[in-house]
Amino acid sequence: MKQAKVIGGVLATAAFLTSLSSSAEDFDWYLKPTFGLSTLSDQSGRVSDVLNQTGAVDVNLDAGLNAGLGVGYFVDEYWAVELYWEYRSNDSETILPGDIVFTDGNFASSMFALNTSYYSNLNADWRWFIGAGIAVLQEIDIDLEDDSGERSFSGSGDLGFQIFAGIDYELTQNWSLQAEVRYLTVSGIDMVAEENVTAGVFQDFDYTPISLQANLTYKF
Repeated sequence: MKQAKVIGGVLATAAFLTSLSSSAEDFDWYLKPTFGLSTLSDQSGRVSDVLNQTGAVDVNLDAGLNAGLGVGYFVDEYWAVELYWEYRSNDSETILPGDIVFTDGNFASSMFALNTSYYSNLNADWRWFIGAGIAVLQEIDIDLEDDSGERSFSGSGDLGFQIFAGIDYELTQNWSLQAEVRYLTVSGIDMVAEENVTAGVFQDFDYTPISLQANLTYKF
């Protein structure tokens, strides 16, 4: 349900901003909704006082989904700068010290990034691009779920770095379709117990998701 709301919000925002676009001929600005597959390697770190347990923790992760929205500006024919927001979610299994296992759960994040991209022409319709950016986590949280309910731990404000590459196919003068691979890395993340948990913290997590995604770009 949360994923559906996020994707719906991205689509609604994209449609609204597109309706406000100018009729300028240079098309320096662009709007880019993104959707894709989120892959994330199994995580390890430490917990302190989580369900009265302290020690090493393992989090096993399944493939998930990501959705985002970028607003950018082409400085010239080849270079662009972009403000990008993204949400991703992966189902999780968490193994706490004392062999306490939560087979159901969720590891999710939202983040903002400031990116720079370089584009190069392959032919009249196709271009390849590469880019990099600095990211800040708006929120990252892990949920542990069982019959008694949900226990949530979250953090925010951690800085990271991302790189990406892909191809761009021009559908019309305004629209293009992109296929992209994106890698994000954020290190040393701590997630503290939320209101539905009495105490505890997840510590020293390294967050390194890879996205395989499709982007629809509207230039205006």
